[in-house]
Amino acid sequence: RTIVIVRGPAAAAAAYMAERLPADAAGVSWYADPDSGASQALDLKGAPVVIGVERGEIKWTISGVLNDPKSLESVIRTWVEY
Repeated sequence: RTIVIVRGPAAAAAAYMAERLPADAAGVSWYADPDSGASQALDLKGAPVVIGVERGEIKWTISGVLNDPKSLESVIRTWVEY
């Protein structure tokens, strides 16, 4: 399951996701985080962040921007297949 949390008001988050979420991205859910409550609860220090969660426990995180999108895809695919 892929969930995207976008900091900011709901309308701004909707516009952001409409521009960036591919039409074939079935199964991706997104939520606005207008008061940064989710970011604070997860103790996030910056964005973007990818978090691997298993059975309600955070197993790993990747913070910042990877220079090569294929590197990120490899990490995600390895985790999902794990």
